Amino acid sequence: MQYPPRGKRARWRHSSISTPRGVASGNGATTLGYHRHLQKFVGRRITIVEVGIYSGGSLDMWREYFGPECNVIGIDIEPACKSYEHERVRVFVGDQADPNFWSSFRKEVSDIDLFPDSGPRSG
Repeated sequence: MQYPPRGKRARWRHSSISTPRGVASGNGATTLGYHRHLQKFVGRRITIVEVGIYSGGSLDMWREYFGPECNVIGIDIEPACKSYEHERVRVFVGDQADPNFWSSFRKEVSDIDLFPDSGPRSG
């Protein structure tokens, strides 16, 4: 499988969050659990950071869920993920285990409202 998949951003099956504006798609097991805690941020100007964006589908899911005022930042080790940048979506390429990456990231991104912990685990 090519990393990330070509063409339209992948959408995961059986996954959505109901919002005042309709339905946002994403990883159902994750997003449905988030809804209970995050619905109060819908429609507000916020910045959300997600580590490990793979095929980019979750970036649009967060924008759909929180609304047009939401700024989404994705972080991935794969440089090809930069192709997912567009209006109000930024992608940083770096290794989440590298303190130098985080130091550089924090110099560019000073305000973060939400940082959902859904990235891979090891050890």
